[in-house]
Amino acid sequence: MPSDSDRLQPSAGNHRLFADQVQKQYEHTGFGTAATLINGMILAFVLRGHVRRMELIVWLVGAVMVSALRLVLNGLYRRSPTKTSNPQKWNAGFLATLFLSGVLWGSTAIFLFPSDSFAHQAFIAFVTGGMVAGAIGAFTAVLSAFYLFSIPALLPICFRFFMLGSDIHIAMGAMVLLFLLINILTATRMHKDILALLALRYERSALIADLQQEVDQRKAAQEDLRRQKEQVEAIVITRTDELARANQRLRAIITYAPLVIWAIDREGVLTFSDGKGMEKIGFTPGRAVGKSVFELFADNQPIIDITQRAISGEYISDTIHFKDVFFEVRIQPITDAGGRLTGAIGIALDVTEQTLAKEALRKSEEKFRDLVENINDVIYAVDRQGMVTYVSPVIESISGFRASELIGKNFFDYICPQDRARLKNDFARALEVIRGPEEYRFFDKSGETRWCRVSSRPVLEGDEITGIQGVLADVTWSKRLEEQLTRAQKMEALGTLAGGVAHDLNNILSGIVSYPELLLMDLPQDSPLRRPLATIKRSGENAAAIVQDLLTLSRRGVSTLELLNLNHIVTDCLESPEIQSMMRLHPTVHLSTHLQSDLFNIYGSSIHVFKSLSNLISNAVEAMPKGGRIEITTGNRYADSVVAGFDTVKEGEYVVLSIADSGIGIPESDRARIFEPFYTRKAMGRNGSGLGMAVVWGTIKDHHGYIDIHSEEGQGTRFDLFFPATRDQLQKSRKPETLSDFAGNGEFILVVDDIPVQREIATRILERLGYRCEAVASGEEAIEFLRTRTADLVVLDMIMAPGIDGYETYRQIRSIRPEQKAIIASGYSETERVREAQAMGAGSYIKKPYTLASIGKAIKEELQR
Repeated sequence: MPSDSDRLQPSAGNHRLFADQVQKQYEHTGFGTAATLINGMILAFVLRGHVRRMELIVWLVGAVMVSALRLVLNGLYRRSPTKTSNPQKWNAGFLATLFLSGVLWGSTAIFLFPSDSFAHQAFIAFVTGGMVAGAIGAFTAVLSAFYLFSIPALLPICFRFFMLGSDIHIAMGAMVLLFLLINILTATRMHKDILALLALRYERSALIADLQQEVDQRKAAQEDLRRQKEQVEAIVITRTDELARANQRLRAIITYAPLVIWAIDREGVLTFSDGKGMEKIGFTPGRAVGKSVFELFADNQPIIDITQRAISGEYISDTIHFKDVFFEVRIQPITDAGGRLTGAIGIALDVTEQTLAKEALRKSEEKFRDLVENINDVIYAVDRQGMVTYVSPVIESISGFRASELIGKNFFDYICPQDRARLKNDFARALEVIRGPEEYRFFDKSGETRWCRVSSRPVLEGDEITGIQGVLADVTWSKRLEEQLTRAQKMEALGTLAGGVAHDLNNILSGIVSYPELLLMDLPQDSPLRRPLATIKRSGENAAAIVQDLLTLSRRGVSTLELLNLNHIVTDCLESPEIQSMMRLHPTVHLSTHLQSDLFNIYGSSIHVFKSLSNLISNAVEAMPKGGRIEITTGNRYADSVVAGFDTVKEGEYVVLSIADSGIGIPESDRARIFEPFYTRKAMGRNGSGLGMAVVWGTIKDHHGYIDIHSEEGQGTRFDLFFPATRDQLQKSRKPETLSDFAGNGEFILVVDDIPVQREIATRILERLGYRCEAVASGEEAIEFLRTRTADLVVLDMIMAPGIDGYETYRQIRSIRPEQKAIIASGYSETERVREAQAMGAGSYIKKPYTLASIGKAIKEELQR
């Protein structure tokens, strides 16, 4: 291929341009040499355990010698008087030393290529590729210099990978070859840009020199005219001739320059138009002179506007779009000697490529910003001390913190103490290499612990690592699901085993339980065998009870379901002989109940629910060896959304049975295993088969319910058992007088709730009570409804999504109808927002799920208030 010097030889201007190219090459010698030595030492350090020491030393000596040779040549060049007059000689010397440097780096594929570590092989390719990438900026002023360095540096490594033959080596070789081709293309384009910039400098210098010469000549002519009137005719003739030649030169420059130059009078008529750029807008230079801009460009309002501004005396600097071409326009008003405006002169430069590039960059930045701000994962950046420098807005949905609250804060402060030391160690390593996903626990704004998966990489500014950046994903939900799945699979496996064991034991126990009873019926009352047989029978019955527990654990214990009320089961259990006897044996344990009077029914097995409650009471008593309190509570609960705890409680209506004690609590390490059969912390010899908690688990799962546990060591434990609620027969069991107590007189009620089922339940209850009602699905719909219609009372859900909540809805309703009556409903406990709504004027607060008594009483009281 032709060299840069060959292309630039023909003229003195090109000779000077080539000398500047060579000078630019030598300007980067110091940087290139330093990079060679530093990267060489890094490469030697990394490969020291995988390459023979002698080969490593020889290669390093070679790197030092080549670097020294380049530095010597650079010193000679800087002191040489011929570096401008004979740039070809100095370019040849530079190319020779650069080629040696390329061969040196390429030799790593032969002498330093480790056979035992693909990671170190890839590292050689990474370092050599980095040297080639750096050479783009340093050596593309003379393109052959880049070729002589990059090709011998990368091709041997490429061939070495191909020769190794494995899929990963062939892929790596292909990547290195692609990287080389991309760098060659990049270097070629950059070389063209450098030549264009250097050439443009000389073109501008020549134009400025000509114009300055012309100005100087004119000044000299004027001065001569004033001083030498007697020679005026000769001087005028001479200067006129010189001016004509100067005008010809100026005309040639204007004609071939990629510009549009024009002049207009104060009416907008063109008095001059020229420049090669006229072709871009479909005009021939000079042909438009004498025509009005307002006529030529009548359909282009931007040109009309800037022309009107210019002939009004305003200096214009703007960018306009005309026929798919963008022009950067400068227009200068012209005045005569008296300061009166006579017209304007303008120049326009084609900036289409730059404008399109800027627009593409802007769109790319917008897409990137939209991507960063809308993906579910968090993009973050921190400095070397761990101070947050950027975090995407989605962090608020994960942690509760706004991005502005975290920027400038140290992110170590939000990591759970048990993970902080590990994170600091990983952070120190992430400042050096890209780190794969790691999982840590952190605190959100409410103080809750959440799991996050973090990937990170170093941030480079030049050669300096200034921090790390990466992606953070909230994996709390998946971690909980994983734990629950593991627990469920374990219990399922144990249940299957227990079912098989129970089946066999039942066959065996049939004889042990039945035959003693038959024998006892035949023996006389005074027979000495009666007592041993009675003991055998009781032992068999006890074993049968354990088998029943195994059947419950195996999920085969519940065969029939009946309509139950948990209040009755609690009462029956507390009055049973077993519990009464247990409480007498533990007089320091005090048991109390809080049973909701309008409790919903459930479908279930009274025997199994009874047994589960009995087991939980027994465990609570044994957890308080020094005495304490047990509280049994029942209540209706509506879950607006999925509730994550020990179990994941899905959205719906539930009857909740809670058993709380003030005992020793359950260690966190034991909570995941307390429902496993025979897992116990009891001392040897204590009561129990080891199946009590497993029976509770199996019973709840057979009833399609959920379990949640709240416990702290030394603070006690609370078990919440969630049973799906049913409204079957509830309304039939209502007494007529109760219904009449809450009945309405045709008042109009507006129900606001985002859950369709809740809207349907509420409206049916209210219609049953004698009210007229309608339901809407959001606060916004309620506000629009009440703009044109009235309601005697609004039943307002506090938490609605998406959209505004109950408090904001009521606030806006009050601005429309200041006396509007309302009651507040929610599936959650009473919150501060509820109290604020009541302070504004809302009436009672009722908890979901709705009952005739709760909603009827609240509405009746509010309407009568």
